[in-house]
Amino acid sequence: MRRMNRNRAIAGMLAGLAGGTAFAAVMKLDIALSGKRVDDFQLLAGFGPLRHNWQVAGAIIHAINSASLGTLYALASDRLPGPGWRRGLTFALVENTLLWPIIMLLDRVHPAIKAGELPTYNRPWPFLAENLRHAAFGVVLGTLYERLRRS
Repeated sequence: MRRMNRNRAIAGMLAGLAGGTAFAAVMKLDIALSGKRVDDFQLLAGFGPLRHNWQVAGAIIHAINSASLGTLYALASDRLPGPGWRRGLTFALVENTLLWPIIMLLDRVHPAIKAGELPTYNRPWPFLAENLRHAAFGVVLGTLYERLRRS
């Protein structure tokens, strides 16, 4: 495996953070419009000692995930077809699809879901919302990554 250069890794991390911001904006918008609290920040931070401060902890965890996925994207982007936005979209939707089976487990064990603070996720609306959020993440990730690599 060839080593990724530092500039590509940084471009991936920055693009991932921007993509994560787009994801969060779409999440806040779809929650406001739909009235359905499918909140990934609470899902991410709902375990352990930070459960009651999930807004901050969830945002931090989400930012770390976004930067990490951006770095992974920097490794994979050259292997994906199409322009940057399409490569990012493909990457994000594949990631969401591959990880979706974890939702079936989380629906059974997540403290906030069990307490009724969050709805179960393995239903049509959360699946659609997650795909819309990941699409926003991916388009921003791929577009910005290409621009950063060119500069």
